[in-house]
Amino acid sequence: MTILLLLCVTARAAAQTPFTGWAEGAGGAALAIVSGDPAEALRASRSAASSITYGEAGARARLLSARALELGGRPAEAATELAAALHSLPVTLLPAARARHAAVLYAAGRPAEAAAAFALAAAGADPADLPALASANEKSKRIACLNTMRQVAIGATIYAMD
Repeated sequence: MTILLLLCVTARAAAQTPFTGWAEGAGGAALAIVSGDPAEALRASRSAASSITYGEAGARARLLSARALELGGRPAEAATELAAALHSLPVTLLPAARARHAAVLYAAGRPAEAAAAFALAAAGADPADLPALASANEKSKRIACLNTMRQVAIGATIYAMD
């Protein structure tokens, strides 16, 4: 938080670049969220998102927008912002962002989607990974079955030797 504030102060003196615009908007949004002003937080976070719209920086600006929308009593819009941000966030932020997304979906009156999002957050999985998870589950069942058959064969062989 202190770094963002420092960047906001120095950004005004520097030439406007996408990063300085993003830093100023993100810092202003963070301050507005802490002070409880969702309208200003939304304006500042959208300013940050317009400076850098892609990658991790854009996703972090969307997280700030989602929090501002959530504080402003607009959970459906917050859920949309969070869903858009999930794809570009670093792995370290994904579990918390997925849990927040599920909570916002529930607040928006979409309990079925919220349940699915909570399950994905708890498993630490990405919806795109579900086919791979199902395939891995089937493979593990086949391996367990083969192992059981091998143990039965060993047992039968030992019994026949006695």
